[in-house]
Amino acid sequence: MAGCTTFTACMVIVNVVAPRDSMGAVNGVGQTIAAFVRAAGPAMAGVLWSASLGLAWGGHEFLPFSAAAVAALVTQVLYLCINNDVVA
Repeated sequence: MAGCTTFTACMVIVNVVAPRDSMGAVNGVGQTIAAFVRAAGPAMAGVLWSASLGLAWGGHEFLPFSAAAVAALVTQVLYLCINNDVVA
């Protein structure tokens, strides 16, 4: 459910910020990136999980979740950097 909500919110932001004359190209690139992330995400999470099992320090099982939290934080910072006049 969160994935659907997040994807929809990202596409709404892209549509609001993109100029009207290049809307098709922007949506195409956005859909391509979204498809790549949906395909590569599980594989990258598996790689992180496997790497975390080889670590000797405690709390290693939180590595994939920490990476996801950092990615979410970076996305939030990028969103806040969008010009408020364009989004509002």
